[in-house]
Amino acid sequence: METNTVPQRPKWMTDDTLAELREDIRKCSDPYTDDEMKECQFMDEVDELRFNAKTAMDILTHFGIPFEE
Repeated sequence: METNTVPQRPKWMTDDTLAELREDIRKCSDPYTDDEMKECQFMDEVDELRFNAKTAMDILTHFGIPFEE
């Protein structure tokens, strides 16, 4: 019996949302690492571009969606 371990794409993840997430990744060549993300809560200033790129990567990875179309 084969089980699917990747969650299905949720209703909120429209084609436009996917395009925005991919654009966040495309805009930033140096997203935060997992360790840096843990430290973000303690930083005075967070680089929004890097933060958004890492978040987008995490979301797409979670749902098994490629970063590029």
